Amino acid sequence: MIKFYKNYQIDKIKWDNCIVNSVNYLPYALSWYLDIVSKNWNALVLGDYEAVFPLPSNFFFIHYSLNPFWIQQLGIFSRSEKNLNKVNDFIEAIPKYYKLVNLNINYANICSSNFIKKTNCILNLNDDYKKIKQFYSKNLKRNLKKHKFVKKNIVFNCSPKIIINLFKNNNKYKFENHDYQNLQLLMEKSFEKSVGQIILCKDENNVPLAGVFLLHTSTRIIFLFSGNTEFGRKNGLIPFLLDLVIQKNSNSNKIFDFEGSNNNNLLRFYRSFGAKVQPYYNIKINKLPFFLKLLYK
Repeated sequence: MIKFYKNYQIDKIKWDNCIVNSVNYLPYALSWYLDIVSKNWNALVLGDYEAVFPLPSNFFFIHYSLNPFWIQQLGIFSRSEKNLNKVNDFIEAIPKYYKLVNLNINYANICSSNFIKKTNCILNLNDDYKKIKQFYSKNLKRNLKKHKFVKKNIVFNCSPKIIINLFKNNNKYKFENHDYQNLQLLMEKSFEKSVGQIILCKDENNVPLAGVFLLHTSTRIIFLFSGNTEFGRKNGLIPFLLDLVIQKNSNSNKIFDFEGSNNNNLLRFYRSFGAKVQPYYNIKINKLPFFLKLLYK
């Protein structure tokens, strides 16, 4: 039986045990991660935490559930594959007073045709580096030669503010302040739990040029965030840093997860590493009153 639990009713120990031991483990669904990006999250739970479904929850005159920033995929997480086809059952268990639902459902869930397919790219790291590099595109291989002419230093796990400021100061696209704050909290908490990693490239004068933030699990390395400069872009420093991670983690049972993208330019870049598409899904349920439904499509 699937039950709805409010946040204070959730057994966080059982919850995290279910997530970590699930056949489709993704760190987005861990309680500490949800506590940062969706403070009032609730949950749908099958049996004694045999399978779980995080339900981000908000209230502004109505109850609604929207996919939080910094989370790509939620949905069902289960110790057994047999529960991954129960998406409709879990959706039906969402309390009726939720008038709006817009959630991304993870890659392993078996979804019906009315769900919207979205794009994620992954690279299997179980081969040696030379074999993996054979599938790099010609353009990527050319870009990877550029960094050799740059005098640089590699720094691990610098202050989160450095890489966040790299993005803020060198990117036309801006996030909301609270999204930057949540990202900083995610980085700090991930360091505390030894699952986060920042790799930063500095010039010979110690000036930051480019950096990436990664989340590590037993099976995945997730490319969650990056910051870059114009100099870094011209000299291929982000490709260099990603290639460095791939090289160091080759011959492992891990997957490198590029965390995207539905953007064609980013998709082309991720595919240049030989990455394969692993789709996930989006569901929208709109039970808003008519006049509000027109505002939110």
